[in-house]
Amino acid sequence: MRATAQQFQQILDEPWKVDHANAEECGRCEDRIARIQALWNADRPYFASAVPGSNNREETRRIASVLRTAERTMTEALVRATEFVREGYTVTGVEGLLACLMEVRYQIVLPLARMIAARDPDRRTPEQIAQLLLQRVRFVEGRPVITEEVAAELPCPFEPEETLA
Repeated sequence: MRATAQQFQQILDEPWKVDHANAEECGRCEDRIARIQALWNADRPYFASAVPGSNNREETRRIASVLRTAERTMTEALVRATEFVREGYTVTGVEGLLACLMEVRYQIVLPLARMIAARDPDRRTPEQIAQLLLQRVRFVEGRPVITEEVAAELPCPFEPEETLA
């Protein structure tokens, strides 16, 4: 006989090891969510008070970079947390992280919404346009992707270029 009880026991124990590894990974996901929320919450007042145009170009770029990176990080963590929820795990902090993600996305689209509002014939506020954008755009790599359909509904936020003769 070449088979041993230990070999069969190892096979029997494997599902337990997988479940245990998944539970540990879920715990690491929760820790990551907590760290992300702590970082965002620490700087939330700063981002809420930062007004585009009042910062120099370098600071504006730095803020935009932080917001885009925060959006990507939060999105990735939410995708992973959603996978754990589908597997039957409870992931602490998901609702709070989703709220943080919506705030980050709002901060990302708000400068564009301000420019659009300045030209909007319907006189919508920047906040209303930002909410519209949040409902209608998708984000890729921390940037809002505005489809032609959405763009057709809104005034162009930029000054038209003079016609070259």
